[in-house]
Amino acid sequence: AIEQVQQKLSIPVLKPNEAMLEAALEYGGRLAIVATFPATIDSMTAELQEYATARKVSLQLQTRLANGAMQALAEGDAAHHDSLIIELARDIENVDAVLLAQFSMARARPGVEQIVSAPVLTSPDSAVRKLQRLLAQS
Repeated sequence: AIEQVQQKLSIPVLKPNEAMLEAALEYGGRLAIVATFPATIDSMTAELQEYATARKVSLQLQTRLANGAMQALAEGDAAHHDSLIIELARDIENVDAVLLAQFSMARARPGVEQIVSAPVLTSPDSAVRKLQRLLAQS
């Protein structure tokens, strides 16, 4: 459906994770995916593999599930949500980039950036940067 919209419109239209996945692969193939919902890890891994294969990038993935973070956010405890994600990221090493796999995780990015040495990517931030580039070119 998104591909059909992309073909019909003259303005840029992105898939939800497109810009983040592209940006991650620009850093390299050693990536960490952090998620708060188990199914996201599988879907994000598959999507990332498609992008990597198309770009001939070999992937070495680390995946982490922040158990309880989604529930904390659903209960209105955003600070606990963020702290669970940040704590989980402490053991991420030897990666080219860290991907926070869900839009709701973007709020934890500043805290994760303080404890990992690799760039930390989110879908919203990556999409805004890509759209700015695309619009500047047109």
